[in-house]
Amino acid sequence: VSAQDNPPRPPLMGDQVIAGVVFILFGLYYIVFGSRKHSVMLFLTGFLVISFLVYYACIKVRPAAPDDMARRIIYLVVALLLGAVFGFLYMLFLPRLGLFGIGGVGGFTLAMVLLSLCANGLIQTNYGRGIFIAVLATVFGLVIFQYTIPTLMLSTVLTGTYLLILGIDFFARSGYKDHLAAFTHATNSDFYHPGRAAYVLVAAWIVGVPVGLVLQGTTQHANYQRLYHYQTY
Repeated sequence: VSAQDNPPRPPLMGDQVIAGVVFILFGLYYIVFGSRKHSVMLFLTGFLVISFLVYYACIKVRPAAPDDMARRIIYLVVALLLGAVFGFLYMLFLPRLGLFGIGGVGGFTLAMVLLSLCANGLIQTNYGRGIFIAVLATVFGLVIFQYTIPTLMLSTVLTGTYLLILGIDFFARSGYKDHLAAFTHATNSDFYHPGRAAYVLVAAWIVGVPVGLVLQGTTQHANYQRLYHYQTY
């Protein structure tokens, strides 16, 4: 039975609402301002990476039951607070590591979308998935130092569009976001069977990426024109 057969939906929990709103807001910011607000991107990327790792560690050490709302909220708040602290450290003291992180997260999100195209993953083995994710993240993280602006634009658009559809799925509950837990082993279940609604979100990502690139390219061109106009006087 797949998600398209409309199984009963569990109630939307408080931590899911918070995560959904954060993902949507961050996604929109990445898409619109990704290549323009460099210092903010350093903060947000550090925030996202550390928040994810802290939350992942919490649920691996002591999983929270679906009805254990207090523990789930505590895990989320702790993850967000530590993410904010390390985000500022990235922005202020570790700009090169932060730049690698921006590229790496872009590669990670591309890998996750590609893996999510098939039930239980485009690559079926855990080692294969891990290698695939690591290679894409590393390539993007390194290439961004050589081709900073193009890679910055691509990475932030990939990440922003991915965050946006994940945030939407917290409310739509198509089952698409289940791939993130399944492919990173955040839970004990590797089950992921996308239905029609999940593929609608994938289609939205595919459409959203070129739209975001055009938007960022337009703003970059406008910035260069303003700079050129200023320097000619």
